[in-house]
Amino acid sequence: MTELPDIPLGHTFTSDDLDWHYPYRLAAVRYPDKRPGFAVVVGMARMHEDDGERDIHLLAEAESPDLRELVRQCGVLHHRYQPQRWVGDGKHKAGNRFIRELNAERQSSLHVRSTAMLDMERPYEYLLPSLKALLTEDRRHLFLKDSRIVEYLSGILPDEIPFLPPGAYPAIEALAFAVIELQRHVESRTRSKANAEEIERLKSMYGFPSSAGLR
Repeated sequence: MTELPDIPLGHTFTSDDLDWHYPYRLAAVRYPDKRPGFAVVVGMARMHEDDGERDIHLLAEAESPDLRELVRQCGVLHHRYQPQRWVGDGKHKAGNRFIRELNAERQSSLHVRSTAMLDMERPYEYLLPSLKALLTEDRRHLFLKDSRIVEYLSGILPDEIPFLPPGAYPAIEALAFAVIELQRHVESRTRSKANAEEIERLKSMYGFPSSAGLR
């Protein structure tokens, strides 16, 4: 099989391959503003032996200036990649209306949850450094392939960053929402697993029955 970072955007995986290579997948959408709206699906690659930090790969993207069309493209991505979660603006009335229509039409379960990053007054001062830290050449952990987002990222001047309002670059915001929320999701699951293992260790040490034995 082709190396995962080299697989083109929009590649269609079998369900088994998708779950094996990317056990954690998250999608995000940023609705159109002055620029076209954008949706992404990212996956955290399975950590194999001797790997360092987990790599995140952009699996697919969609862009449209038309809200209804963007939601329809989200439906296609949802069906093809089955992300565990969608994040974005969960309170967007028109977006939610189109999602309800889509779900009824396709018997789908697409649902967008709000991210707290929407409440930031100057989001790019947080989002851009978070992405660029993963894109550093010698320690790259985010693979964008031939995404249109690369062009958007390269077009921002450093002096602009403090003055960019929310919605300035939907493509960048969608990617950042997905990547940052995916990292938080995996870190939370990892902590929960570690806590559960520590509880079992202490129970064993002090002679209490394990949780498994109580079922």
